[in-house]
Amino acid sequence: APARLPRVATMCALTVTAALLLCHLYNPIRRAVRDGHKKTLLFYIFHDCDAFFQMLTTVTTFALSFFNATVFQRWWRLRELCGTVNGKTVDTVLLLAAHLKNQHEIDELIRLLWLAHALHVHSVTPHADANEVLTLLRQEGLLLEREASALRHLELDSSTPLAIAYGWFSARFARALQHDVAPSLHSGVLELVQGNVSKMRSAASDVLMYLSTPVPHTYTQLLDLMVTTYVLMAPLGLVPRLLWMAVPGCFVVTLVFYGFMSLGKL
Repeated sequence: APARLPRVATMCALTVTAALLLCHLYNPIRRAVRDGHKKTLLFYIFHDCDAFFQMLTTVTTFALSFFNATVFQRWWRLRELCGTVNGKTVDTVLLLAAHLKNQHEIDELIRLLWLAHALHVHSVTPHADANEVLTLLRQEGLLLEREASALRHLELDSSTPLAIAYGWFSARFARALQHDVAPSLHSGVLELVQGNVSKMRSAASDVLMYLSTPVPHTYTQLLDLMVTTYVLMAPLGLVPRLLWMAVPGCFVVTLVFYGFMSLGKL
């Protein structure tokens, strides 16, 4: 975000300076017409720009509102999906601690849960080296050698490795369930845990789907062109209407429209 702030500040400075210069140009023309002199071509250009700017405001506001609503919803949805993975992981650990008695099995199941969660984190890390990631997971005690061999030939920036980890967890949990939990509770506990696993795997996969399918670049380019044209038209559109108040008016218009577009692109 800080990298885009100078661009917004530069655009604000540009439009404010243009508005100030146009005020000095338009004010004598306005006074001459008010004193009864003939309206010049430049006077008509200023007022035509005022009308065109009003029309452009409607179009730009609609496009920018739609864009910002879309990107905010996507950003918040990503936050919800990551929260689902985190929350359901903790819920599952609580279920394991409440129903299983063998501490070694609990530790191994928790390790597999953390392994799946770590693979989820690394799947959204850009340019992560697979061998470095697997080595790091082994050093942290989350990955065994035989499991590393199974994952070594997979793309870690996909949902496949974490789905495999959740599969290992589910298979081990099913075996532990037979030994540590009363038969009357099997179906209920299994349903709760498997429900959590399904939600975690689905949410982690959806995160990758959102990241791999951004807002179309051509739409963003078109919006960039529209908003840039709009804020550069602001001095011509506001000076005939507001005169000297167009200077702070251009600052506000540029800050709002160009600023929100820059935030949305981020």
